[in-house]
Amino acid sequence: MIEKKLSNDSEMWEAFKKGDESAYELMFRENYPILINYGLKFNNEEDEVKDCVQQLFAKLWESRERLGANNNIRGYLLASVRRMILRESKRKPLMVEISGLNHKFLLDVSVENQYLKGVIKQEDAARVVQLLNLLPHRQKEALYLRFYGDQSFAEIATVMGITTRAVYKLVYKATARLAVELKQQQETEKYKLSLVAS
Repeated sequence: MIEKKLSNDSEMWEAFKKGDESAYELMFRENYPILINYGLKFNNEEDEVKDCVQQLFAKLWESRERLGANNNIRGYLLASVRRMILRESKRKPLMVEISGLNHKFLLDVSVENQYLKGVIKQEDAARVVQLLNLLPHRQKEALYLRFYGDQSFAEIATVMGITTRAVYKLVYKATARLAVELKQQQETEKYKLSLVAS
């Protein structure tokens, strides 16, 4: 089985480049769901996102022999899908709003809740999701890639086309704002409860 033979991304990428269909299939299976979820953050038309992802894999297969080395397949694919969807959005202005670096980035509450439930109390999850939706688009995207996409700061920088330092700032500002806002909401609720109790 291909999963046992290939221990890392570099090996899988090289096998794929040599025409190994099982490596290609494994690469597709392991990354397709996250690429769709990530694409839906930029474009809520699922069929269009699926088309972009499928086009990406078709182009990869066709040009595999000309591709360079790669030790982070998921990061490469995320960056590629992002570029394809944003490029497509420029051709189809109704697809996604674009305004410089602050492109539209939609959060799927069900996806974020999967991660939030393991980190915070269940009753705070809904509040955090509300607060996530208040964050600027770039901060949401950086958090999504960090916690859902399981990407390092350097990998996020590559995907988003910014510096690693900028990614650190985005993630820091987002988490700091979430912490402050959540604490303020909790204090407000405690105050309201104390008024009711008295």
